[in-house]
Amino acid sequence: MTSHEIMREKYLDVQLTTEPKTTILDQIHSYNYNENNYLVKQLIEELKHQKNLNAMLKMENNKKEIETIENFVSNHENDVIEQLNNLENISKQLKNVCEENSKLENEKEELHELLYSDKYVELANSMRKIKKVKNDILYFLEKQGIHSPL
Repeated sequence: MTSHEIMREKYLDVQLTTEPKTTILDQIHSYNYNENNYLVKQLIEELKHQKNLNAMLKMENNKKEIETIENFVSNHENDVIEQLNNLENISKQLKNVCEENSKLENEKEELHELLYSDKYVELANSMRKIKKVKNDILYFLEKQGIHSPL
């Protein structure tokens, strides 16, 4: 094993163990089976759109695409700004409520014992991983300038 690989494993392991703990209570209220399935279907649909875009970009004449872009901007500019404002407002409120919930959870001993049992922690970690995978793909799509399916 090369020194690069040793360092990579060392720091990768450290990074994985420093992730904040989660509980089933943290995850259960935000886990949504139907939403996860919907996201998978939307991502499949997005893949089709990206393949179509790829084919279009390989073509020579893009006049129709320019017209489509101009129409989109004129039709949706105000909607995008309103959605951004709503998301920023909701994000702020959500952060405040989550912080308060964390404080309240720590005040209840019986609930604390249940939440940190191995069975519930393992399931909570799996649910968190679903969120992470969802967020990773949504972030990737955003970074690529691609419309998020959600």
